[in-house]
Amino acid sequence: QSICVSETAIQPIEITVTNATVTVENLPDGLVFDNVNLTITGKPSIDVYDNIIVKAQNECGTKTETISITVNALPVVEITTEEVCEGTNAVLTATAGFASYQWEKVSKTETSTEPTNVLTIPNVFLANNGDEYKVIVTDANTCQGTATKALQVKSCTDLILTKTANTEVCEGSTITYTLKVRNNAVVAATDIRVIDMLPS
Repeated sequence: QSICVSETAIQPIEITVTNATVTVENLPDGLVFDNVNLTITGKPSIDVYDNIIVKAQNECGTKTETISITVNALPVVEITTEEVCEGTNAVLTATAGFASYQWEKVSKTETSTEPTNVLTIPNVFLANNGDEYKVIVTDANTCQGTATKALQVKSCTDLILTKTANTEVCEGSTITYTLKVRNNAVVAATDIRVIDMLPS
């Protein structure tokens, strides 16, 4: 049997027997057998354990089975992201290579069906700064691991300044300079100051 171990314990192993007394022998260090609930629990080392003997006995006789337990570590996953400007897309990238991925927004009921290690949140704004997303990954052993990451959203402007002038004028005439500022960002730019040195 293949099981997953967390920081505290393995997932309990249940033994199904009726009308019999059950004993378990050769359990590795860290595992214990509960003969009332018929479960094996605890926290063993990551390893493969063979020759674990399970005996069920009643007035009709004794039945013995030998089982093997493979203890797998939980997958370790991390999420990376970069600070983005509001009005653009935020991208969360989880560690690649796991069998499946499920994304959730923390403290919300939203669940993404995105099956890959990359989640794109479109059109984020300052109100989304700090929103946390969690990924749940499942590895080839069906063990699950989780990670959480907060969005980083900032206010950005994309200002373009152009300067034109009527450069072909007669001596003594006036040269007119025209300065134009354009904001290509999706958010408004306020309190803009343009400083230009006049030619001497």
